[in-house]
Amino acid sequence: FIISQGFTRSRSDTTLFVKSNGEGKFTLLTVFVDDLLIVSNDPDSVADLKKSLKARFSDDLTWDDRVTSFLGIQCQQSENCDTFSMSIGAKVRALLDKINFKHNSKDGHTNSPWCEELGAIEKNKNKALNERQKNIQREFKKIAGTLLYLSITCRPDIAPYLNKACRGMNSPERFHVIILERLLMYLASNPDLGLVYRLNNNPINSEICEPLARNYPELKSLEDTPYVCFSDASFADGSDARLRSTTGYTIYIFGCLVSWCSRRQTLTA
Repeated sequence: FIISQGFTRSRSDTTLFVKSNGEGKFTLLTVFVDDLLIVSNDPDSVADLKKSLKARFSDDLTWDDRVTSFLGIQCQQSENCDTFSMSIGAKVRALLDKINFKHNSKDGHTNSPWCEELGAIEKNKNKALNERQKNIQREFKKIAGTLLYLSITCRPDIAPYLNKACRGMNSPERFHVIILERLLMYLASNPDLGLVYRLNNNPINSEICEPLARNYPELKSLEDTPYVCFSDASFADGSDARLRSTTGYTIYIFGCLVSWCSRRQTLTA
């Protein structure tokens, strides 16, 4: 039905449909079961689409002019439309309640998933788990699955650590449990962190790209290009028994983070 309305399915995301009139006007439609999200700079196209959807499916379809929530993601747009933010704090709190995770006062405010034990794997691998850690080990797949959703939607900050934790998905050892515990502590301390998209004055431009362009002539193009990609790789992670490296990248368009990854390489270093 969507195709018959003049939309083309995206090759990179099968839930995304694109329609363009070739004159700079476009309509994007993303579909997830019975939830739809429409983004467009063509009000007439949106009105026609809504009318067609109601005629084809149901008059009970409801619409919000501004998206406030989609698939558990809370969305907020400034009045002058120059800032758009996304967070997923509700799902973080729901997970913590579901597994009965208690953020102890002795934990303090956790500013990073990192802790010293993550750098002393062999030394502590036979150390007994406490009750909270045993519960995490029992619920490991459930917790890791939810954190994966968080990491691919609004929380790229947890992706590198989660990458390592998920390597123990089938048989989590102490190292994997400790990473997951630290991630939960970190999320409990910072549940509402997320992504912010700004029309102007993005920190990625003012604090990274522009200084690099000034100091390195070969990077002069960073001042003008809207597309920036940072990539890096570790060399044979000490925490990886197979000695495989981890690749990571972040991609920005107009200073806004749109894609990221932290993934173990398929070949041994």
